[in-house]
Amino acid sequence: MSEMGTLTIRLPRAYLERLDALAASTGRSKSSLASEAMASYLSAQEWQFAAISESAEAADAGAAPVDHSAVASWL
Repeated sequence: MSEMGTLTIRLPRAYLERLDALAASTGRSKSSLASEAMASYLSAQEWQFAAISESAEAADAGAAPVDHSAVASWL
């Protein structure tokens, strides 16, 4: 990351306590841990949104739906 910005957020006290404990036990800063968590969350959400959008576009274009038994076998 070449450029950094600042974000101030409110968190439940329990989250802050967990973040403090993890920072202390790993020797990392709370900021570093929070930044890593945010990057992971954003990646997952972006992937999920893209997959849902792609599926919706395919359905709108007339793609055949996935058979229920195929979905059940994946689980």
